[in-house]
Amino acid sequence: MKNLDGYEIINMETCTRCGACANSCPAYIATKDNHAIPAWKGIEFRRLFNRQRGSLSAILGQRPVPRGWLRNISDRGLYLCSLCGRCMPGCVFTIQNLELWEKLRSIIFEAKEVSPNLMRVSESLEQKLNPYDYDPAERTSWVKELGPVDVKIGQKAETLYFVGCTSAYQEKKIASSTANILNKMNEDWSIFGLDEWCCGDPHIAVGDQDKARDYAQHNIEVASSLGAKRIITSCAHCYRMWQWKYPQLLGKRNDIEVLHITQYLKDCLESDRLRLEGVSGKLTYHDPCYLSRLGGIVNEPRSVISKAATNFVEMKERTFDTYCCGGGGMTEFVNKDLWTKIGDERFRQAKKTDPELLVSACPFCHRSLTQAAQRSSSNIQILDIAELVAKQLKD
Repeated sequence: MKNLDGYEIINMETCTRCGACANSCPAYIATKDNHAIPAWKGIEFRRLFNRQRGSLSAILGQRPVPRGWLRNISDRGLYLCSLCGRCMPGCVFTIQNLELWEKLRSIIFEAKEVSPNLMRVSESLEQKLNPYDYDPAERTSWVKELGPVDVKIGQKAETLYFVGCTSAYQEKKIASSTANILNKMNEDWSIFGLDEWCCGDPHIAVGDQDKARDYAQHNIEVASSLGAKRIITSCAHCYRMWQWKYPQLLGKRNDIEVLHITQYLKDCLESDRLRLEGVSGKLTYHDPCYLSRLGGIVNEPRSVISKAATNFVEMKERTFDTYCCGGGGMTEFVNKDLWTKIGDERFRQAKKTDPELLVSACPFCHRSLTQAAQRSSSNIQILDIAELVAKQLKD
């Protein structure tokens, strides 16, 4: 509780526990479990707070928190949440709930009541520098498997492509497509190589803020040692970490420019460095939560898609009100059934536009939506925006 700042305390105390956030929460909509309602976490958080720092503690002193309370939070509702932040615009007071849920996960982690599944993620991060238990020596294997063959690895360059664990190990076509685009643009660029550690987003999901801080410091030091002036990410989670969470964790902004691939592509199109063929099939776009609502990027992907497609239709749930795919908060690991239900619901929303192509801008979203499409035996093609652009490059 000692790490709660005044802003977080105000947010917690502002919550009236009305439960209006339930109508916006993908986890509650998927499960109808009252413990998934964001306000439930708020009630439990306030109970913990009042034992340690509330008004009664000024009279009675700090009182120990019963371990049963912590276990109840961990077992019942803390992980019925993908950390998508949709409860924030769904709150009548627009409380910044997400920071509270991240802090609550850190309290549960420090109390050693974290989900066993998330502890396995934590162990993988500690031992292998990625959350998926892959061999760290295989982080650059996508280069050999998919190309391009002339990728610079761990070399000095003005632009560094931070691949991210999900693109490096699971969604390798996204990494390869991004590399092809950077080559096409004749950038002076390199990847981090084996010195790239996880961005730290899974540490936030686990609740290990200290390790997230350590990984942030490491990645920034590597980027600086390679002379980078700019970081490009193709993962919405990595982008949020570099752009917003690293300065918060380290208490200072770094001097390196951070761009998501959609921002970079928009700049290339506007400067006429990049020309696209344009696909004719009907296309819809899924806004990743971590890029739009939590990252502030909604116009750039649409600028790119307007050049890359001739028949673009929007979903009802879009931009800052986008609906979660289920991929955040390491939900696939901690509660696979919830991950499946949220992903299926988002895919149903996409199908209402009758698209041939469903495009996103994050490897977590690509994975979730691809799995949902397979479960529904759909012919809709799922593409990342980097893949879409790479397929449409003009000479």
